[in-house]
Amino acid sequence: MRKKTSESYPDQPWTSINPRLIERTMRSSRPLIYNVGDGDIWNTWRGGTCFAIRWRLGTKNRYFCVAARHTIVKMMGGELTPENVDNIRVLRHSNIERHERLVERDWARIVTYHPFSEEAKFQHLFGDPDVSDFIILEAEDDAFDGVSSVFTVRPKLIGMIKSEIYSSIDGPLNSVLISSGFPSVNNTIDYDSEAIVFHRQLVSGRYDKKSDASPIGQIDCTGFPDLPTDFDGLSGSPVFSFHEDQFKLAGIVIRGTSSSKRLYFIKSHAIGFALFTCSLHSEASMRRFHSENRKHRRRVKSKT
Repeated sequence: MRKKTSESYPDQPWTSINPRLIERTMRSSRPLIYNVGDGDIWNTWRGGTCFAIRWRLGTKNRYFCVAARHTIVKMMGGELTPENVDNIRVLRHSNIERHERLVERDWARIVTYHPFSEEAKFQHLFGDPDVSDFIILEAEDDAFDGVSSVFTVRPKLIGMIKSEIYSSIDGPLNSVLISSGFPSVNNTIDYDSEAIVFHRQLVSGRYDKKSDASPIGQIDCTGFPDLPTDFDGLSGSPVFSFHEDQFKLAGIVIRGTSSSKRLYFIKSHAIGFALFTCSLHSEASMRRFHSENRKHRRRVKSKT
């Protein structure tokens, strides 16, 4: 498939954005699947979109995957629990144009999730019940080591001009926002090769400034070519705003309709607050967990 860059659409509003940055935006989203049975992944899967984050504190990394909560509930047929979370997988690499069969080593395993401890207070803080429609998953501590396309966030810089997460210090959101995800209509199964076939889609549009005062932003995609015929599956896609030749996380898509050509997203200040809070509260326990998990994997490997 020929990759589309800003040069492909010379009359569109995103043509002023560096094509290299658009390509990096495209590669940052990930397919997320839930293995619903005991058979092979390709035959028992339900899928969606998530956004993988390398949370870098000093020399240590943690890997979070942010997804829309309603997607997880729909995908799993109920709420996430400690008993079913380890059936979730996230694709490690960004090359999803391959049609060969994906095997277990291609997928990062989710080991836990970080629910809101006081969801009602979080909703009240940001003034909208939809602001909590996301969930923070955590993968193994080496899940995306060496994978350059995973979006890196340095928590010590949050709220500063050099932060990877957009904040008011960066000025107003760019008038053009870009997202990428995996609409369900594009994902299928190749039964000949027993492979899940994913197709990542770039979606862009103009930020609707009428949503400035709300924690839920709106993107008007009118005029963007090659939109998916159905926006189902885009929830969980990252949204980026471009500033000073740098792309910053502006939010996470939670819904949209192809008929209105609009996407709705939770803004980054809510996402950043939740990430920082959960990482702070879980740091010690997850350090112990990952240490024990590494020992267990070494013992299993030594027996094979």
